[in-house]
Amino acid sequence: MSAIVLVGTMGIYAIKPAFQKTLRPVEDLLVRLRVHPTIINLAGLAVTLAAAACIVLSPHRPWVLVLVPILADQYGVVLQSGDIKVTRQGARFLVEVPGQILPVAPQSLQAILSRAAEYAKSDTL
Repeated sequence: MSAIVLVGTMGIYAIKPAFQKTLRPVEDLLVRLRVHPTIINLAGLAVTLAAAACIVLSPHRPWVLVLVPILADQYGVVLQSGDIKVTRQGARFLVEVPGQILPVAPQSLQAILSRAAEYAKSDTL
């Protein structure tokens, strides 16, 4: 299974409100359980170290990459609805999702073009 690597960034302030909304039930639960803030900080440190390990290992094992939530719904739902598109502008390939256009990393082009060639039943794309 190949993964398409996206090159690009999304501003932290664009995703912050959605991220806070997602975490609100967890925050409420922790307050009800009276979890000490130090425990939360230690858990945050553990998650940060795990994310750092994913970044270090990703060049050798692409399946450990952490994805940034840019989709409006679950991946399968968005894919089935046709809201994820791979397009071409000249020599560049882009992944388009509602509200975002992200360039595809050059190392992903082999996967894209080989799948397109299979689909088109052509070796000359």
